[in-house]
Amino acid sequence: MKGVRIVRPILLAIGSLAILFIVLFIVMAGQKPSPTVPAEGPNLAKLGPQPIRAAAFRVGERVADINFIDLDGKKGRLSDYHTAKALVIAMNLVDCPVGRKFAPALTALEREYGPRGVAFLLVNTNKLETLEHLRQTTKALGLTARYLPDLKHGIAQALDAQSSTDVFVLDRARTLVYRGPISDQYGLGYALAQPRYRYLHDALDAVVDDESVAIPALSAPGCAIGLEPSTAPETHVTFHNRISRLLQTNCQACHRQGEAGPFELMTYDDVKGHAPMIKYAVENKIMPPWFASSTHGEWQNDRSLTARDRAALLGWIQAGMPKGDPADAPLPHHWPTGWTIGEPDLVLTPPSFDVPTEGVVPYQYVTVKTRLTEDKWVSALEIRHTRPEVVHHVLVFINDGFNPHSQDHSHKLPDMGGRTGYFAARVPGQSTVIFPLGVAKRLPKGTELLFQIHYTPNGVGGADQLSLGLKFVAGQPDVEVHAASAVNAEFLIPAGNPNYPVSGVYEFKTRGRILSFLPHMHVRGKAFRYQIVYPEGKEQILLDIPRYDFNWQLRYVPRTPIDVPAGAKLTATGWFDNSPDNPANPDPTRNVPFGEQTTDEMMIGYFDWQSLE
Repeated sequence: MKGVRIVRPILLAIGSLAILFIVLFIVMAGQKPSPTVPAEGPNLAKLGPQPIRAAAFRVGERVADINFIDLDGKKGRLSDYHTAKALVIAMNLVDCPVGRKFAPALTALEREYGPRGVAFLLVNTNKLETLEHLRQTTKALGLTARYLPDLKHGIAQALDAQSSTDVFVLDRARTLVYRGPISDQYGLGYALAQPRYRYLHDALDAVVDDESVAIPALSAPGCAIGLEPSTAPETHVTFHNRISRLLQTNCQACHRQGEAGPFELMTYDDVKGHAPMIKYAVENKIMPPWFASSTHGEWQNDRSLTARDRAALLGWIQAGMPKGDPADAPLPHHWPTGWTIGEPDLVLTPPSFDVPTEGVVPYQYVTVKTRLTEDKWVSALEIRHTRPEVVHHVLVFINDGFNPHSQDHSHKLPDMGGRTGYFAARVPGQSTVIFPLGVAKRLPKGTELLFQIHYTPNGVGGADQLSLGLKFVAGQPDVEVHAASAVNAEFLIPAGNPNYPVSGVYEFKTRGRILSFLPHMHVRGKAFRYQIVYPEGKEQILLDIPRYDFNWQLRYVPRTPIDVPAGAKLTATGWFDNSPDNPANPDPTRNVPFGEQTTDEMMIGYFDWQSLE
């Protein structure tokens, strides 16, 4: 799988003095080590669940209807559970020390969710196990779910199971909606008295309530199953059994009524009618929008299609777009109609703006007073519009003297150095930020927020009302998120220059952990790169964007946060095309300075980080 690497085998001694159990490796299910680690390397002897890319491990796909024979000799099929609200398939190697610890939790979950319509299957892939030993061990562990000796690895292969603690959740349409651990209570080299995160519990609550699973894919530290993922090509791909699910996962957040996509992709006819444009955009990797090079880093919010998904979609179009059996269709996705973060604690609403039917609308700058009498800690935020289809992006800053009504903005822009600057953003398909438990961003008392709003008329005029919703946590969180930037506002891009570089630097005064990146340039922006330079002189590229597109102000979240030492320097470099060959260039004969309007330029490498001191 492109861009995915399995962690090399690790040996761990587990057990008493009389027993030495060798765990070949703790599966990270495609998780690479952090691209930036302390000099001594990561401690691979102590690992818990880590985020993985869901699409790379079949999440969102329909699972084949597999035959099996259970421990009691009874035959069955996955389709036997089509009336269940959800089907849990848990890998279970009874002699794996980590897996055994989860046995009571599995039984408790079966008792809790069985009455709510959830069925459970336990799967053992060890061909050397005897049926008698399995009966004795499952009884001793108190396991009560139907038990499947998967001797031919049919189920494990279909699910691309990696670890003895991998758990899979299928909905009524046999769509894989979650894969990962039961919780974070047990992992490699550690055990907690109570779990901090109950991943499977949360996933089942969502599926039973017909909601989306918030965290659909994680690695599950346990004993390696050691199966090679199936490389067999997909056969008989139809709209209902494959393409409809792919669209739900990758396209419909924008391409549905009232959202930013220019047309809907909700039905077979929608897709068939736009197939030539879909083919062009997918072949040229224009859609879904994602610009990070796969050479440097991996990303939690990677929205690009996997090679497998691209091949399936393009092959389906080439084959004449077969519709297939409606019985194979996924369950309808319940898109949110209200606040996706829940009811906000504070809603801020700038004045509405009347969007014209056509033309180019200059950036709109408006300020809103929060009127807070004390500092607040923001755990989640969401930007909503009454007409999202005409909104390209919104950037929100903590204002530091910028007057949107002034005629001279050259020296009164928000503090781009990040001390009190960038706060939030909204781009097509991404209007919400929810920080992990114990993580929040400070909003100082008396703050005034500055909104930069970019409207794009679509032929239909009308007013748009923007709202910013904020959720707060009581007291100071464990981790404070800081917004900062590597910025350069002192440049002049020569007229006609096709590849002019501009760099800015941010120096870390303390040890830190980078949580996300958000590069920002205007229409002459060509490429962008974040690079770290360590105190000893070593350099490393963290994020490389060889094809920057001003139309998509994307936020890039590393799959594993990036630790940096004190004294490290984060360099952001933007390359600009001010030549006549750039079709978006408003005036290639002009020397272009820093400025807030699209006709000027910016070079700002925003990022969120936390201090480790």
